[in-house]
Amino acid sequence: MTDAIRSYLDAQEKYENVSNDLANIVNILESVSKNIKQNPGGFSFSNTKCGLPPSAIFATMGNSINANDWKSAEEIQQLLSQWHAARDSVRNAWNAVPVQDRKHLHEPKF
Repeated sequence: MTDAIRSYLDAQEKYENVSNDLANIVNILESVSKNIKQNPGGFSFSNTKCGLPPSAIFATMGNSINANDWKSAEEIQQLLSQWHAARDSVRNAWNAVPVQDRKHLHEPKF
């Protein structure tokens, strides 16, 4: 395997990992949004300093998101920056693969 192909495969793997991390954040955001919109009285965050009244705790059992999984805007922005860098790395690595070797690889799709 040529160095160019190895570099491309490594860049592609990193891009996929960062994309998966971003998709996980999107899933959490969508879940919180959906739950609060559909049933604000039946949703809570666990592991927070601010508690809910006892009656609400029972209403939200099983329908909560761990606050430790909630990302700040800064953390999301950092992940977006990593995603852009990983995407650019894949593009550059793909362009470095000789044309005759590309037939053995999947062209990146963004």
